[in-house]
Amino acid sequence: MMVEQPALQTIYDDLAKIEPSEAGWLKYESRQKLLFNYIELNFELFERVYYLWQEKWIDAETWSCWEKWLQYLSRHPIFDDVRRSNRGMFGEDFARYVDRLIEKRQSDT
Repeated sequence: MMVEQPALQTIYDDLAKIEPSEAGWLKYESRQKLLFNYIELNFELFERVYYLWQEKWIDAETWSCWEKWLQYLSRHPIFDDVRRSNRGMFGEDFARYVDRLIEKRQSDT
């Protein structure tokens, strides 16, 4: 919704003024804010799909396609900002999974 209605992203402008951990948001240009919103939306979707895979509601082949997209998207510099900004808002298993994914990517470079 925020991607379609950029005016809604002002909620982050307001939160950044009162929450120090969101202060980077105020430095973003409009394009970066749109990217943050898009990546955050994907991050939320990835979590749901991850737990569907964990509960075996989707098969490993389907998950591997989602996982490839997650790995690819995680290379974007704003992905880490989204991950930090949303710390504690996602399930611990998923958060650990993403942390390991990032650590592996960093050790491979």
